[in-house]
Amino acid sequence: MKNRTELVGTKLWVKFPKINKNDSLDQNDTEISEGYNEEKCVVKKHIVLDWDEWVDITHSLLTDRDEWEKIGGSVSEDKRLEGCSSVDIMKDEKLYKIFHDTSFTEVVRVDICNKTWREQEVTGEPIDMHLQAPFFVNTEGHSYARYVGRVSGNLKPCK
Repeated sequence: MKNRTELVGTKLWVKFPKINKNDSLDQNDTEISEGYNEEKCVVKKHIVLDWDEWVDITHSLLTDRDEWEKIGGSVSEDKRLEGCSSVDIMKDEKLYKIFHDTSFTEVVRVDICNKTWREQEVTGEPIDMHLQAPFFVNTEGHSYARYVGRVSGNLKPCK
């Protein structure tokens, strides 16, 4: 597993399934196809996995792992919210609207090493490119991949 930094801070739209806490990426993708919520996200950490790590993690998303670093939840850097507690924000309609309009969900971006794709192609093993597209983890402060999202097609940036 390698940590990368060039995509940290990237803001994009991610689709999370309405039914979450799925243990496999395949199951999670099925749930996304049946209904999803789209959220504005910001990449706080980017990891690249080799083939064995990819297979392990994508088949055991609910396993506690240190690499998630409990990254997740919604944050806003809007100056109008400085000094406000989360309770203040939730109770005040104006503050809540500011938070809603300016917040991002913090996620870990997970990719598989492209070299691994080429190695798998050489060995003739079948590759499902859809399942190997990056996925995004929002732990909401837990040690497992509580919410796992995907983007379809090109990564759609947001402001």
